[in-house]
Amino acid sequence: MVKNLVIETNEYCVPSRVLEIYVTIRKKANKQIYTVISILIGALVSALILKIAKGSEYIGWWGNIQWGVSGVVFSISIGVVVALGVRVGFYLVYTTVFLYKLLQVPMKFRLFHPDRCNGFSGLGRYVFVEWIVCFLIGTILYIVLKSGYLGVDRYFVTWVLVAGCLICVPFLAIIPLWASIYSMAKFRRKNLEIFEPSLIEAFTGLNNRDIKNQEELIRHAQAFGSLVQAFTVLKDLNVWPFNPRALASVVVLYSIQVFMILFKLHSIIK
Repeated sequence: MVKNLVIETNEYCVPSRVLEIYVTIRKKANKQIYTVISILIGALVSALILKIAKGSEYIGWWGNIQWGVSGVVFSISIGVVVALGVRVGFYLVYTTVFLYKLLQVPMKFRLFHPDRCNGFSGLGRYVFVEWIVCFLIGTILYIVLKSGYLGVDRYFVTWVLVAGCLICVPFLAIIPLWASIYSMAKFRRKNLEIFEPSLIEAFTGLNNRDIKNQEELIRHAQAFGSLVQAFTVLKDLNVWPFNPRALASVVVLYSIQVFMILFKLHSIIK
């Protein structure tokens, strides 16, 4: 994606500004504090499940400590998965930051790129995958909350994690998408402004009543027509890094999931 978008000194050279952004973001993403936070959240979830495993109200559950260490192993396993998920989440956040900053670097927009997205197809795939992840996370959360397995839907920490996922994960896709659309729209507007003086001049010449020669009139008409055609091509330029219709169905399904989860929360509170 970087190779397609950024102004390069040669085919295989990544500009120093991009490398500087990458190194800075990577350094921040690898801070140990995020690993510690991830472990703490994972430990909290493990402790919650372990508490359930020790509770007398779940004596019939296969994970109850009365039946062996399976519940302990289960709680530790879930904690590890949650910790890894949170840590990956931090990396995704910084990936989004990197993409956002990358899109602030002067770009070379490949207007006639075969991907029909001005060379932005790599970013489009990333955004599309992020929305699919949102959909899958929403599906998992709804199944867990709907089933009410072990009464997890009654715990405050569960809803904190659910809210964090539902709110934060979509922004990982929305921010780079917005940045790419803004950059492309800015490029289009800037180049459309270049056409304005020439269009006005050609239009004025076309409407000049002093033109007596038919050949001169045809020359003005052809010049004006060529400018209008180029202006129209640029005006109708696709600013999305993908076909927006392809993403619409996923976004709609995710929105429905969010509504269903909120309805579940309302039923619990009620």
